[in-house]
Amino acid sequence: MCCALIAEELIEGGYEPANQQTLDIVERWRGVVLTACTNGKSAAYLRSSGQLNDLEFILSHVNDINTVFKLDCDEIVMLPDDSQFVVGSIGRVDIENASASAASPGND
Repeated sequence: MCCALIAEELIEGGYEPANQQTLDIVERWRGVVLTACTNGKSAAYLRSSGQLNDLEFILSHVNDINTVFKLDCDEIVMLPDDSQFVVGSIGRVDIENASASAASPGND
């Protein structure tokens, strides 16, 4: 789900998907609310193992960095504020108000 959301933003920013499979995955997850991941196997494991704080942390830190980075050889480099790529509009989620019945197109 996370990769599909990032790919969606990249495609909307002008990047081309590598193949039809990439586009299919992006389309599968397009428009899904972020709380959908709370229904997956990973979230169930975090709940059953007493690690709900980890899930809350993840969901409260979606799109919380207003900077774009790129991989340059083996180094992650911050792009200048005037770069061509605009940081997307994926919102943050309040886990306490997340619906336990959020729709999900599949397991995470």
